[in-house]
Amino acid sequence: TKPRGKIYPLPISTKLWDSIGIDFIGPFSKSKGHNYLWIIICCITSIVYLIPVHT
Repeated sequence: TKPRGKIYPLPISTKLWDSIGIDFIGPFSKSKGHNYLWIIICCITSIVYLIPVHT
């Protein structure tokens, strides 16, 4: 086995929207010209934005 480097903890953010998760889901049947969802989540507050998008 190889020697391993030092382990450092990740900094924990305390500011809103400083740490986010982003994903796209779809395709769905078109609705008002949109067929995908762009999902943005604040990892601190769990606030979720769902934004309809098109290809």
